[in-house]
Amino acid sequence: MKFSILNIKSLSGSKAQIYSIKYEEKYASELKIFIDKFNDSHTEIVNEAIQRIQLIAQKEGVQDSFFRRECPKSHNVFRLLETKELRLYCIKLDSTILLFGYSGTKKFNKIKLKDNPSLQQEVKTLQKIEDAIKERIKKGELSITPEGLKGNLENLEI
Repeated sequence: MKFSILNIKSLSGSKAQIYSIKYEEKYASELKIFIDKFNDSHTEIVNEAIQRIQLIAQKEGVQDSFFRRECPKSHNVFRLLETKELRLYCIKLDSTILLFGYSGTKKFNKIKLKDNPSLQQEVKTLQKIEDAIKERIKKGELSITPEGLKGNLENLEI
């Protein structure tokens, strides 16, 4: 599966750089798709997500209190939203970089990730993406700098 990493400059700030995954076959980044898909039906939740991302990027930085871990500690896939029905996932690449990935709806009254197979699969995909990014960092193809991710952020593959 091919993907690119897009810097979302309109949401980035002095405390954190905001990125989103864009899969080759999709029309936009996953964060943009989240906004497009849910803005009409869940306006308050989408606005809360955007405000929280701006707060992280511009004032507070990447603090654990904003997130809930969605995978084993060997990976850094978290959910940003704490709602009953929606999930917005991200990878915390370090203390200044968030990479937003898949978002979607959670089955009603199914609290655990294992009870939501489609969400569980998306978390696993984000873990693979994190592994691919770490491998490219190890090889020197990508680097994390105070200004954000540097290197070729296009045509990556898992």
